Amino acid sequence: MKKIIFLIIPLVVLGFLISVKPVLAAACPFGPGDDNGNGTCTATFYPDANPETTSVDGWAQRSSSADESWSTIRNNAVGSYGYPSSPVGYIQWIQSNTTANTWRGLNRSYFLFDTSDLPDDTVISEATLSIYGESKVDEGTAIAPSTNIYSGNPDSNTDLTAADYVYTKFGTTPYSTTIPYANWSITGYNDFVFNANGLAAISKIGISKFSGRNANYDVPNTTPSWSGAAFYNHGVKGYFSEQGTGYQPKLVVTYSLPISAPTVTTQAATNILTTSATGNGNITSTGGENATVRGFKYGLTQADTWSVSDSGSFGAGAYTKAITGLSPGTLYYIRAFAVNSAGTSYGSYVSFTTAAPPPCVNHNVFGYAWSENIGWISFSCKNQNNPGDYGVDINISTGNFSGYAWSENIGWIDFAPAGPYPASPNYSACLDFPGSGQTCDGLGTNKVGGWARALAYGGGWDGWIKLRGSNYGVDYTSQSGELSGWAWSDMVIGWISFKGVNYGVVTTAKLPPSVSTAGETWNHCSFEEKSIPTLNWNYSDGTQASYWIQIDNTSAGFPNPEVDTGEIQISSQSYAVTFYDLDWDTKYWWRVKAKDQQGVWSNWSNIDNFTTPEHAYPYPGFSWVPQEPSQQEVVVFTPDQTGLAYLWTITEGTGEYVDGTGSASQSPHIEFLTPDNKIKLVITDSDDYSCESAEEAITAELPLPEYHEAPPIIWLRKALTTLASLIDGLYPAPLLKKW
Repeated sequence: MKKIIFLIIPLVVLGFLISVKPVLAAACPFGPGDDNGNGTCTATFYPDANPETTSVDGWAQRSSSADESWSTIRNNAVGSYGYPSSPVGYIQWIQSNTTANTWRGLNRSYFLFDTSDLPDDTVISEATLSIYGESKVDEGTAIAPSTNIYSGNPDSNTDLTAADYVYTKFGTTPYSTTIPYANWSITGYNDFVFNANGLAAISKIGISKFSGRNANYDVPNTTPSWSGAAFYNHGVKGYFSEQGTGYQPKLVVTYSLPISAPTVTTQAATNILTTSATGNGNITSTGGENATVRGFKYGLTQADTWSVSDSGSFGAGAYTKAITGLSPGTLYYIRAFAVNSAGTSYGSYVSFTTAAPPPCVNHNVFGYAWSENIGWISFSCKNQNNPGDYGVDINISTGNFSGYAWSENIGWIDFAPAGPYPASPNYSACLDFPGSGQTCDGLGTNKVGGWARALAYGGGWDGWIKLRGSNYGVDYTSQSGELSGWAWSDMVIGWISFKGVNYGVVTTAKLPPSVSTAGETWNHCSFEEKSIPTLNWNYSDGTQASYWIQIDNTSAGFPNPEVDTGEIQISSQSYAVTFYDLDWDTKYWWRVKAKDQQGVWSNWSNIDNFTTPEHAYPYPGFSWVPQEPSQQEVVVFTPDQTGLAYLWTITEGTGEYVDGTGSASQSPHIEFLTPDNKIKLVITDSDDYSCESAEEAITAELPLPEYHEAPPIIWLRKALTTLASLIDGLYPAPLLKKW
């Protein structure tokens, strides 16, 4: 049986001619593999499986039935077998013989990789050769055979024969850290991370050739302990390329191109103002290493006088940098530059001319302060009708001052000077508005602190102006916008007063208005099948200009509000939800924001909520006939909704319910006895939802007189008799008779 095993598993010199064909990836801009995003790429190479075309992997073996000493079997120039096409085999293997201190077999392996796709000037920074373990054995007297990677040079790049066992074809310089027998994995890859010698052995123009060998006996020519009178095996097995994807040996190489200084171009300056511009550059190539500094050099001629830059790690791409402190109406020359460990490179010069001073515009701080030492300090060019533009502004979000004031005696005063500052606090001029978010939070509401600086400092004078100390400071009055109080510099400037009898400093900077909800009122009865909530709120800042309402059936941020009014330009602080249909028996959340007369919006208010009724309230509308009745004429009233509870009330005038109806009838009959009458209806449903109508006016006129035919009455008869007597006295009887 042992003999059969020996023949089946010959002592192999594992020779892997690995035709490593890189997995080409377009992502790497300068070679095979993937771009790591840091100027390096990583490529993975594999040996060819049978039939090999460029490289091979496998093992070579000497196997002898004779008793051979350790030196004989190790150094013998004749091998027994070469295995270029086996899917699995010994990476390194020793087999003892049955005779004391004699040996039967020894294996070594080869791994060849086609790495010719690597650029010729590649700088290899990392490489790992990985072998997937299949099994390991250490029979008899354990000798713990360890494994490492060395050089290997078979006769052919695509085949292995018995001649490739020859000892001189294998190197002895380790390319990695030895993997002990105990650590050899048989369920995954065993990774040999290359040292400098291993990295140097990777070819950039052809085949990279390596071998796997026993590191503690074969390489140092140290005789192992004899295992005993049997064919005992000692070694580790692994898979070769024929085993297929996921098991084949692989060489993973991380590389880059040699580092050179970055390549930089200069583009035209933009954002050109009176005292500033924006430089535009482009690192078109990093040179193999990110730039650590990039920026611009500039001057009044093509000789660099000043420089602005940023430090960090910068790859290829466009960049910009603000250039400040320039003179108005002046020609400048500028060029881009970038620096890495290989050196500094520059773009070409481009030129630009700063703009002439702009016309004076409004700033939100204006007026004058006063110093007994330097006189008036103007906070806005409007004060002097100056054709140039200068002034001071306050940012209502951060509270930070910006811009410049002007003194005829000491020049410009910067209200946003850069640090370091001579003492606490560590910020430039700042106003602590109510609420949070200002740079100087905690200073005190409506208090000004921090630092300003006269730009004429020098010659021992630092020019700093402190806006608040332990017993002085500048304050802000929100209603009037006035700044008052004192600032202090030194004996050059002295005390600065911000408000006096006939002068002062004022700002129009103000916080946004504030809005808070004030509940809801309901109209359940004015429209049929509709209940209308009216949303009410409080507004803090004078006369409101506009408002905006959102209503949602969830309070989580109003992602898709059911009602979103947009801006409604009206000063009212209530909103009736008339034109939207809300669901019954549903809870809604709402919020409002408002805009002041200066066009500044408030933040959204606190969130309030309401719940709609379970269903519509009964509608109290009604009609009557006839529409224009007479007094004591029967008027029939009919409600718009039937089958509910009713209460009719005559609120003005007098009327009587007739025809067996009453005030609780659904359709009462009423005779009005007075001309001016009013009536209303209260209607209630089964859920006790009740609505009361408006009073309806009903005018009842007097009835027209009736006409009846009748005989003459007594007074007429007497009048006729008297008339007949008069006639009889005036005319003779015969004449009367005749007549």
